[in-house]
Amino acid sequence: MWMDILIMGMIKRSAWCHLSYILDIFVKALGLYMNILKSIIQYGNCDQEDIAHIKDSFHISAASIMGGIKYLGYNIKPNKYKIIDWLCVVDWYYKRIS
Repeated sequence: MWMDILIMGMIKRSAWCHLSYILDIFVKALGLYMNILKSIIQYGNCDQEDIAHIKDSFHISAASIMGGIKYLGYNIKPNKYKIIDWLCVVDWYYKRIS
């Protein structure tokens, strides 16, 4: 079984080592797994070496947060929203009610 989770925090190697340990216990206790194909580390103003280390440790991709965050199919952006940003939500509702 897969889990959907959003984790926010500081980009520090020590913190991510602890997070890795916590996720490992979580997986063993509940049998849920992180889908690495759909997972991403999004960062702001961070040291690229730390990003590379975390990315390699978790075997997931990385991208700047300035492009927005996509969570459960929705875009969460740091800038103002436009009508086009909400079309995927409108389309989803139309599909559900038809």
